[in-house]
Amino acid sequence: MTKYFFHLRTDGILELDEVGADFDTDDLAVVDASNAAREMVLDAVITGETPLVQQFEITREDGTLIGIIPIQAVIRLG
Repeated sequence: MTKYFFHLRTDGILELDEVGADFDTDDLAVVDASNAAREMVLDAVITGETPLVQQFEITREDGTLIGIIPIQAVIRLG
């Protein structure tokens, strides 16, 4: 297993995930990050707030960027 980190970018500032999570593949890490982004949006809707995070940046423990998930990409309207 490889450790992955889901960093959060807001207004150009990167908040580093210092804990990380283990996944067998890059794809599984991206799916989990997408689900986390959806949960963040749902929490914002429930509380009436605007999600401030603009994107998740997924990296392996060696720092390799494997994906960027914009918050807008996980919102489905209609």
